[in-house]
Amino acid sequence: RSSNSSGRFVVSDVVSLTRKETLAHMERYAIGFRNNGVAPGHRICIHLDNGVENLVAIYGCILAGAAVVLAK
Repeated sequence: RSSNSSGRFVVSDVVSLTRKETLAHMERYAIGFRNNGVAPGHRICIHLDNGVENLVAIYGCILAGAAVVLAK
């Protein structure tokens, strides 16, 4: 990373997040999935457009222990 880097990890036209912020979002999604019955070994089908929040949701599923099946 260059010395003049803004520290941003994921950037879109709508949102810009640091690594720490990205991980916090992923962990919140994982908690939400677990609170709604998602458990390790479950398979979750996700139909999402491209975008930062969608990427975060996918990794939230993985953090919850679920396998992600993408549908487009």
